[in-house]
Amino acid sequence: MVTQSPQAFRADVLRAAHADAPRPVENSGMLAALGHRVVTVPGDPANLHVATLEDLAVVRLLVR
Repeated sequence: MVTQSPQAFRADVLRAAHADAPRPVENSGMLAALGHRVVTVPGDPANLHVATLEDLAVVRLLVR
């Protein structure tokens, strides 16, 4: 499952799921695997995810 931020979840459900997770995992996939309903909505290609230095380099090129 590929997701885009922001994501929205009930905080109590998300905390409980992470408390039982063996390692950090992607939230939507984790909750779906636990049987929770995950609703998707259209994303926006302009909503860029910056998680690595390479991502940052792309953003810098785009804003020039």
